Amino acid sequence: MSIADQGTYSETFGAKFHTRILAVAVQDPTFVARYRTALDYSYFTSDVERVIARALFNYVDTYNGIPSRTTLTEDIRPHASPDDMDAIEAKLKSLFHMRIKDSAAVIDKAVEFGKQQAMINAVIEAGEELDKGNRGKILPLIQQAMVIGDDILDVGIDYNDAGDLRQALYVDGEGDRDVITTGLPHLDFAMGGGLGRGELGIILAPPKRGKSTTLLNFAYGALRAGLNVVYYTYEMSDKKIMSRVDDRVVTKGVKYKRKAPRRFLRKLNEEIAAQIKGHLFVKQYPSSKSGVTTIRNHLNVLRAHEFIPDMIVVDYADLLEPESNMRYGKRYQDVEGIYRDLRSLAGEHHAALWTGSQSKVSSLTKDTLDMSDFAEAFAKAAIMDAGIALCQTLKERASEECRLAIVGQRNEDDARIVRCHIRRDQCLLTSTQLIDFSETPIYVPKVDNVDDVADQVAAVSRTKRVEKLKKKAGIRKRPVKVSEGWKKKKKQKTSKTVKKRQFKKPSKHIGDML
Repeated sequence: MSIADQGTYSETFGAKFHTRILAVAVQDPTFVARYRTALDYSYFTSDVERVIARALFNYVDTYNGIPSRTTLTEDIRPHASPDDMDAIEAKLKSLFHMRIKDSAAVIDKAVEFGKQQAMINAVIEAGEELDKGNRGKILPLIQQAMVIGDDILDVGIDYNDAGDLRQALYVDGEGDRDVITTGLPHLDFAMGGGLGRGELGIILAPPKRGKSTTLLNFAYGALRAGLNVVYYTYEMSDKKIMSRVDDRVVTKGVKYKRKAPRRFLRKLNEEIAAQIKGHLFVKQYPSSKSGVTTIRNHLNVLRAHEFIPDMIVVDYADLLEPESNMRYGKRYQDVEGIYRDLRSLAGEHHAALWTGSQSKVSSLTKDTLDMSDFAEAFAKAAIMDAGIALCQTLKERASEECRLAIVGQRNEDDARIVRCHIRRDQCLLTSTQLIDFSETPIYVPKVDNVDDVADQVAAVSRTKRVEKLKKKAGIRKRPVKVSEGWKKKKKQKTSKTVKKRQFKKPSKHIGDML
């Protein structure tokens, strides 16, 4: 469509276009309803047009239709001064009687108009926030303006006319979930390959039970698969997290860290070159002093350096500060807001986002955790796409074992448990078996990667160190009860055997020698 066909208004949506789009709005019964999310009274520069647009849009929102000129005038009257009413009535008369030959062109430009005006308003508001020192609010304002009207352009899937989409889904394989591996074969199998991009996964556990170890192993699994990871730490320093990743990479070589540091470093460099195929950034923030906006800003900085994360790890979400403009005054509502913002963040960056969550105090005495054990805000369970509870009894702790119970997920069956071995000294977590809640084993196809199989075998094998831990925890095998009759019978059998051996005739060969 040429510029001439679009009308005489300028491409920059000047005052003439503002009048035309408002005229279409008061005359076309369907226009405002269809383009409502791209229209706002604040987009109009004239005070008179802004008052009219505000009353018009309020009427459409309330009654789902457009008002008559008389009704609109009466709706405006209580909110305008008597001195302004003459100008408003004159403007309304011109709007209702204006003949718009290029109304189709005006409507086609409605979304673009809304986007531009929203961006102008956002830039002005961002300048005011900058003057106040609220730099964290600037980026959300710009991002919100950028998505104005996007829902209008995407009307959804037409089910009756979706032949091409079905071809892509079922034949070409484009419908498969784009998932990010956890590095644990049994857990990946139970989750349909891992956590999907744009999804939020939560590790639920009591304090000091291995949330960070689990999150770090998920990051390690993604790195081995050649994916990019950003790890945000709020509880430990960035150097500590880096050191733990080193421990996970060298595993058994950790023993050389203190007694032979040069040997440890040489081994570490070799293993990093052999295992780590992706890229990792570790960023530390002080707890309760930064929120999701801080993470979003840092991700945008990384994007400017052409680093696109496939997995985002937040260790952990309960330590984040709620956004100052979203505070509700109650802790559970603030926490809910943090988790919703994290899930939105995962969608914005098309990445799988894992975080940890504290469980209730009562969970310390439970063998297996469930959804009811989420602390502070139960709404976490509704927001998450996958929830995994890290469960460990005292006996399992002594045996360096744990269980990852899938307490809920959107895309696959839950009520699955992954048995694991955990070595805190090596920051090592490996899966050994998948079972359901009745402890019935679930078959998992053999892992293709030979190195992963070796890791599994090494983790399953019992060591003297495990036996020492069991002994220290007071876990011993129960003595086998032997009946007195069986003891007597064994004693008689032993005495007969001895007696028989005493009177056994020497061989002929021995006799000849004597």
